[in-house]
Amino acid sequence: MNKKPGALRFLLLASTMVVPLALAAQDGADLFRQNCAPCHAEKGAGAAGLAPPLQNAELWRVLGEDSAYYLLAVMRGGLSGRIRSQGLDYIGLAMPPQAHVKPEEMQEIARYVLETLNGAKANVSFALLAEVAKASPSHKELRSARNGKPGLSSKVASK
Repeated sequence: MNKKPGALRFLLLASTMVVPLALAAQDGADLFRQNCAPCHAEKGAGAAGLAPPLQNAELWRVLGEDSAYYLLAVMRGGLSGRIRSQGLDYIGLAMPPQAHVKPEEMQEIARYVLETLNGAKANVSFALLAEVAKASPSHKELRSARNGKPGLSSKVASK
């Protein structure tokens, strides 16, 4: 009895399963480094005059339950206009929509920013992503939420 064909089939099957899983297994830190750090700097420290810090516990505290919604909405739709962050004004800010980032990657980035960088709650689900996609909050609404106007997700979802 020749067992080589079975062993060969097993190795071929295993290699087709393991390689794609290994390639797909990027974590939030890697995705952040690739997609966000060029502007927001390593570990979300921000770059004065270019991009505000994402490592900003006060911002996420102000946003509260809307933190994940806000972050996903900004990644999905971009953000422009004037914002104030940690005592600095960012005027004419223009973050483009991150259309090249897949929804599951946005989830990982949001978890990384909220949980790892800020120790905040990160209730990031596909349902929340779908809600953001459906509601498409305006840049004015997003800036308003940054300034402490509560209820961004419920307000926008009710439109």
